Amino acid sequence: MAGGLLTDWVGWRSVMLVNVPVVAAALLASRRGVPVDRRTGPAPRLDISGALLVTAGAAVLVLGLVRTETYAWGSGTTLGTLGAAAVLLGAFVAVEARKREPLLRLGLLGTAHRPVLSANVFSLLMSSGQFAAFYFTSLYLQDVMGYGPTAAGAAFLPFCAGVVAGSTVATRLIGRAGERALLVAGGLLGAAGFGWFALAVEAGGTFLGSILGPSLVASVGIGLCFVPLGTAATSGVAPEETGMASGLLNSSRQLGGSLGLAVLVTVARTPRARARTGPPSPKGTRRPSRSPQGSSWRPRWRRRWCTAAARHRPYRRPGPAPDPAARAAARASKLRPGPRSSSAGGADLARLKPPDARSASPGPPTRA
Repeated sequence: MAGGLLTDWVGWRSVMLVNVPVVAAALLASRRGVPVDRRTGPAPRLDISGALLVTAGAAVLVLGLVRTETYAWGSGTTLGTLGAAAVLLGAFVAVEARKREPLLRLGLLGTAHRPVLSANVFSLLMSSGQFAAFYFTSLYLQDVMGYGPTAAGAAFLPFCAGVVAGSTVATRLIGRAGERALLVAGGLLGAAGFGWFALAVEAGGTFLGSILGPSLVASVGIGLCFVPLGTAATSGVAPEETGMASGLLNSSRQLGGSLGLAVLVTVARTPRARARTGPPSPKGTRRPSRSPQGSSWRPRWRRRWCTAAARHRPYRRPGPAPDPAARAAARASKLRPGPRSSSAGGADLARLKPPDARSASPGPPTRA
């Protein structure tokens, strides 16, 4: 909601700064409300090299996936970017294996801590679908249904309410139902809600059928998963590594959202780009624009992203080409003899002669 208001009043760039006052308020509250941790032993060292490697590796990986729309999967640019990401992440694993105080102890993802690994994989997959659904739903609301930024932000409020309701129910049921039952139920509800989103996207959709219904089903399912995910991600972990396990879960959620959004946006744009441009044109020629107003210069984010919207606003195709036989008949009708003077007929015949014949025809005698 705040993002929509800022976009309408200030501009979309202001949304990038919305976290600054939130973080400042959190730092101020923690400074006043959280007691100082008085350690007796040596202070832990920050693993700067590990943090830089994993951040750079994740960023390069997302960059390589996002640019697959421009550069093919087999191109040197894509292979080089993904290869660089693999090298950076491999270096991170090698560094963490040798550190005495690593940013991430690799044993947390081993077989001895299977619930931790399962919780992080579940969180990564769930966030990949959730972030992508937010992106496509926002485009659908604004580009197809005609909502403004503020109205589109208000349309997400039922989703937030569903997450809160699901988390409240999970807090009360986790002691009796257990983590596995809540994760299965929440995962099924979330998948059903996302599937409903995909089926309800159409040009003539309504808020109740295309937005509100899927939002409530998906949000309640996601809310049911939050509490058991946090419990499973820290189960069987030593007290001094609880913060590491919690940070790993948050990183899995953020990385899953970035990767899922990058992959699904690439998958969604590739068929639309092929359908818009058609087969490759011969080398050295330029393919004409197939958009209604020749709008190949428009930014990509302004183009319609869903097939339903394309059917709702089809582009105008050029009319059929004139028939060659009809064109020849029309030309012959102009050359039929009629009640015209000889000078007119001579002029018509002169126009029909080839250029060489015209130049070779004798002209009027010149005076000496």
